[in-house]
Amino acid sequence: MEKFLEENFQKKQEKLVLAWIEIHKDEIKAAWDVYNDNGEIRKFDVKPYLNHKAFEKLKDYNEFKKVKIAGLSIEWESGADICPDELYNNSYN
Repeated sequence: MEKFLEENFQKKQEKLVLAWIEIHKDEIKAAWDVYNDNGEIRKFDVKPYLNHKAFEKLKDYNEFKKVKIAGLSIEWESGADICPDELYNNSYN
């Protein structure tokens, strides 16, 4: 994300975007957009997972934002991951 910001925003705009992210980080963590092959966009609530041991480190936003796409799953540097079935079956419109 930081690389995207560097390449696409001037410093003033970058500061505004980063400030917005900081203000809304709980909302960003709570509602994850899940995009499906059929074009459907759904929300995935990550909050309930943060109470499980494997996801505890993700309560720190700096750790949370290290998410990466791994095939059809998402994963974090901490080793936590969520498979595509979990993402779809526990998401909503």
